[in-house]
Amino acid sequence: MRRVQCLNIGEAVYQLLTNDADVAALLGTRIYPLVAPEGTQYPYAVYNCLSMTTARDKDAYFYEQQVAEGVVICTDKYTDGVEIAMAVTKALQLGECTVELDSGNIEIMESSFAGRTEDYVSNTFVQGLTFELKIR
Repeated sequence: MRRVQCLNIGEAVYQLLTNDADVAALLGTRIYPLVAPEGTQYPYAVYNCLSMTTARDKDAYFYEQQVAEGVVICTDKYTDGVEIAMAVTKALQLGECTVELDSGNIEIMESSFAGRTEDYVSNTFVQGLTFELKIR
């Protein structure tokens, strides 16, 4: 039986972030896929899948995926962005866990912080975070 590929990893990232008490206290539910709605108040975050590769066995059965997931935090104060980035990093650096979604469960075998960038664009302080997840 072929396993379903985890194209809905963004749903899992959203759930992990909104269920984390520290992140929720800082962002509430202002966490969006790809782009925030026009007029969204600071602070907020957007997430996106940067890359996804699939590992298969010799019979072409899917057994795991490597995902690079990006989270971009936008604020009007630099220190707020750094504080939120630390909370997001803590929330997404996981050991093994299963995220239960309406569309099916995602088993995260490993998640680690991979990198950070920062910028100032259009009067917005931007913290860009990258995480590497091994899922099945």
